[in-house]
Amino acid sequence: MMLRRLLLKLSTVLLLLATAGQPGSAADIPPLPVKMVVVACFETGADTGDAPGEFQFWVEREHLDDVIPIRGALHPVRRNKAGLYGLVPGDTGHMGSTAGEALTAFVLDPRFDFRHTYWLFTGISGVDPKVGTVGTAAWAS
Repeated sequence: MMLRRLLLKLSTVLLLLATAGQPGSAADIPPLPVKMVVVACFETGADTGDAPGEFQFWVEREHLDDVIPIRGALHPVRRNKAGLYGLVPGDTGHMGSTAGEALTAFVLDPRFDFRHTYWLFTGISGVDPKVGTVGTAAWAS
């Protein structure tokens, strides 16, 4: 249910951006095209260097080394040189009441162009690792 509301909010914002266009920054620098965004549902600690949660594997394995603070989001966005962006919304690292605000702040940031972006929302879907397999996939309706 939470994911459904989050996706509805995100799709509404993306629709508004697609129909209204996106302004440039104060310096009239054209916005950076964003190829792909991975949204992880949680991180248990730091983004790197400790016991990994869901987001840390993306950060370390995909070299999301560039940290970009986003105004209005409590957690920064990270990216690599290939154009892959990643974020974990929320203040505690879990999808929660601030997840919609964090995603909205990101897509409304005039530094980025999301008109041709692919989005991947990752999550364990509440599956107990002792029950679900590593290759298990779950879709929300």
